[in-house]
Amino acid sequence: KLTQLIIPGGVDSIGNGVFSGCSYMLSLHSMAQEPPACVSEKSFDGLNFDFCTLYVPRRTKEKYEKATGWALFKNVREE
Repeated sequence: KLTQLIIPGGVDSIGNGVFSGCSYMLSLHSMAQEPPACVSEKSFDGLNFDFCTLYVPRRTKEKYEKATGWALFKNVREE
């Protein structure tokens, strides 16, 4: 029942099902300047995109909004 997770900047890929069972996640923070590659859009299966906010580094929002898998997030904010 994670509600928040920080993905370090050194992460370069997200596998399938990593977030399985994380429907309570309220915020996901990616520290990577480039969106980590997603094996597929199923990488984020389990997240509720209506409630989970994705936080990304400044000046990277557009990259994340266009990237496979990451584009599923409805709420993207730069920090």
